[in-house]
Amino acid sequence: MVSLFLFLLCFLFNHDTGSAWAIKSNGCSPISCQGNLHLLQEASRVYVDAVWPNQLPRDRDNLIRTQFREFRLRYAGKEREGDLLICYRGNQMVACAGLDWYDILEGDRQPMLSNLAVARGYRRKGIAQKIIQKVERTIKDEWQERHCYLSVNQDNLAAVKLYRKSGYRVVRRDFDGSIQFPARSGNLQSRPA
Repeated sequence: MVSLFLFLLCFLFNHDTGSAWAIKSNGCSPISCQGNLHLLQEASRVYVDAVWPNQLPRDRDNLIRTQFREFRLRYAGKEREGDLLICYRGNQMVACAGLDWYDILEGDRQPMLSNLAVARGYRRKGIAQKIIQKVERTIKDEWQERHCYLSVNQDNLAAVKLYRKSGYRVVRRDFDGSIQFPARSGNLQSRPA
């Protein structure tokens, strides 16, 4: 079956400010990922367990290391261009999402929501919606942009429903897209969507 990637767009409204942040059960508070490798390691674990559950322990560990390298480069390295949002319930990290710059069209860099993942036991509790709202506030108030883009595989029906409910709409379909999936080695491979 062929999948398509959907690029979605949301017009932003008035919201408060944010930057590199964490959502805690009592609201939002700032947390910097810069130099905080433990935070990035934990976010990598949450992401892998949410996106690729039921991995063998060795494969899971390899995926976490791969995701950690990507998160460190994107959100805590010298060349960092984005922020990582972390969500807690009590003292437990239960979700994460990235906010990056992405070339939507060649030479047209736009803010993009990426790597949104909520731990399986915490889904359908409004956490993803809160993350999306915080990302949108940051894009509007800190980055001074009017649009937020994201991509999602059209077969991910729960995510598509969430984004549509949040006011996103399709602005482009990518028929040449690819998705990443875990190989037997625990590393990531790409395949056509």
